[in-house]
This record gives sequence, C-alpha cells and structure tokens, in this order.
Amino acid sequence: MEIIWVHKPTEHIQSTLIGLARLTDTLSTAGLPASDLQYVESIEHPVRRSEAIGVRLLLRYLLEEHWHMPYTGTLRRGKQPLLNGYPSVGVSFSHAYPYVAVALSAHFREVGIDIERPRPQLLRVAPRIFAEQEMLWAGNDLEKLGILWAAKEALFKAYAEGKLIYRTELLVEPAPQDAFLIGWVRKEKIPLLSFELRVHRLPDALLCVWTNQRLNPR
Repeated sequence: MEIIWVHKPTEHIQSTLIGLARLTDTLSTAGLPASDLQYVESIEHPVRRSEAIGVRLLLRYLLEEHWHMPYTGTLRRGKQPLLNGYPSVGVSFSHAYPYVAVALSAHFREVGIDIERPRPQLLRVAPRIFAEQEMLWAGNDLEKLGILWAAKEALFKAYAEGKLIYRTELLVEPAPQDAFLIGWVRKEKIPLLSFELRVHRLPDALLCVWTNQRLNPR
C-alpha cells in the first residue's frame, strides 16, 4: 500500500486528519485487532476485502504516525465505523479501488469522506439526485457533478442516521472559493444542519471531499 496524501491542518492540534492511499499489492492482515479481522473475514468479494483491509491499515498508520495513538481496531454502528477505545473521535472511510481514504476528527463525531472519479453515468442520473440550483452550478461538467456526488456522500456519512433523500434533503452550495462548499442536511423534525465541505483533486482525476466542520444553521 502506498500513502499518497495526508492532510493535517495544524501540526500541533489534533483536530482533523485526512489520508489517501493506493492499494498496490496483496495486503496482509497481520497485526490487525480481532474486531477488524472478524469484519474482514466476513467479506467474500476480493476487491471489497482488499478495500476493507486497506482503510484499516491506513487508519492505523494515521493514528500511530501522526497522532501517536495506539490503534485498537474498529467497531460498527450500523454502516458507520467507530474507533475502538476512542468514543469521542469521529472516523469515516471511503474507497474507489485501488484508492482508499480515511477521515479522522478529534472534536466532531459527525465526520464524512468520499472519493470519486467523475463518471459519464452522472450525466444520466444527475436530474434525479441533484437539486435545481446544484444543476445550474454543475451543468454537464463531469468534475463538478463528481464533486456534488462526493459531497452528498460525505454529508450522508456525517449525518450517520440514514434515510435521506439526496435531491431534497442533502443540499450542496458552492462557496466563492473553489476549495470548499457548504453542505446542508434538511430533514423534517430535526434542526437544520450545515457543514463545511473541503475538496481535494488528485492528478488522475480522483476527487476527495470531506467534512467534519459543523456550522451554525441559518
């Protein structure tokens, strides 16, 4: 596995940590905690199995090398991973083979990350999953459509409660600066939630979008 990018906003404050890696060879599960092994062994598809191992190896690397914290494995709460032994730390996974990504937040449990490649299929499904204002911003630009899709996926993971309608309950608003967006979770009977979304582009057209910064609702 090759570590290709680590984002650490400040050197001395354990706030947010983002990592991306490329899976380059057969991955060993040696040294992974029992909870990780149990989950990995339940996956039959070889690619999905490699991704599951890869995100956990990347998570271990980020914790041990950048936060100097021992890695004790992951648990599951529905579809959301939990960091065993660190109940206040938020964690999120994403994968687009051969890439895997991990987001960590020391201050917010509401954290989400997604990596995507802009795909022509988005042109076909865009009217069903993007709001009118989002479509006006993106048009037929595949990169912008990919950013919107990744942003909504990151918001979905950060909200962590599931059952959201992407077109009407997960909304993305481009900000003046190209490096970030504002995401909104609008769901009946819950307070309006807003998040800052950050965007990182890789040379081979892979997009990384993540959030863990809660904002005050309008």
